[in-house]
Amino acid sequence: MQWFPLEEAARKVFSGEIVNAIAVAGILAAQAVTGGLAQPRPVDSPWIDKPTAFMARKTAR
Repeated sequence: MQWFPLEEAARKVFSGEIVNAIAVAGILAAQAVTGGLAQPRPVDSPWIDKPTAFMARKTAR
């Protein structure tokens, strides 16, 4: 693992050097927010599609 400045990381996404989907999503989201193109969600926003099957199985035991 290696850390890069955000602008460099975004360039690496578009050049295909960073391909991990979670990393790509995070880098592009961070770039959009810091560039003024998007607003971050409030930290207390509801998690509408939160997975529930695991918790339901765990609780049923």
